[in-house]
Amino acid sequence: MGACQWLIIGICTFLNALDGYDVLTMAFTATPVTEEFGLSGSGLGFLLSAGLLGMAVGSLTVVALILVVALMPESAAYLHNRR
Repeated sequence: MGACQWLIIGICTFLNALDGYDVLTMAFTATPVTEEFGLSGSGLGFLLSAGLLGMAVGSLTVVALILVVALMPESAAYLHNRR
């Protein structure tokens, strides 16, 4: 593989690690957050679940946006030129 491909792999790995950082941070700071905001166990569970739900909705939204903006025009052009 070339240098550009390794750079892209490195960038993707970094962004993947950065994406999971918020979940990791909440796992380590669950006790101080619970004490600071006076949350019960179920309240903390709701907070952690809301973070995961937000990541799921965000990833689905980004995938839909990529399909519309980037992939669909290229696919349409490919199919049109194939005739």
